[in-house]
Amino acid sequence: MDAKKFGNLLLKTTHVGTIRTPAKSFARTPAADLPVTHTANDDLLIGVFSANESTSYLMIVDTRTEVQNKTMHTELLPVRTAGFTLHAACSGSAATFVAGGVGGYEQMHSADHSISGTAVSVSLKAGAGALIALTGTGCAAVVGNTRQVRPTYGA
Repeated sequence: MDAKKFGNLLLKTTHVGTIRTPAKSFARTPAADLPVTHTANDDLLIGVFSANESTSYLMIVDTRTEVQNKTMHTELLPVRTAGFTLHAACSGSAATFVAGGVGGYEQMHSADHSISGTAVSVSLKAGAGALIALTGTGCAAVVGNTRQVRPTYGA
């Protein structure tokens, strides 16, 4: 339910880049010039999207799988609270969680999310995600820093 609502919203945006802990492939690690400057948790994937010159989105996904195989038996991974730090230009009233779909994970756990200054805390089930809207031209400039030039091979 959340995926449909978030997906329909993000289809109208431009994917700028990805921040991931730990970094893999073309993803960047949190840095001082990015919308996410620090993260306290591994296994987070943060998609960075731009809607226009004053609105952007961060799609935060817990990349852990729901079931973990522990030598012949499985167990469900617990919900965890993930924390990260926003760039100062993207904090405060400029950052808000986007409501999920009716009956979705986001609706059931939105009380477990908070943004206080630059500090973000989000409750995530393995494989689940949350969406943050960022507003302001200062934040849009920081979002643009996420873009990476990919190497070209051959000539």
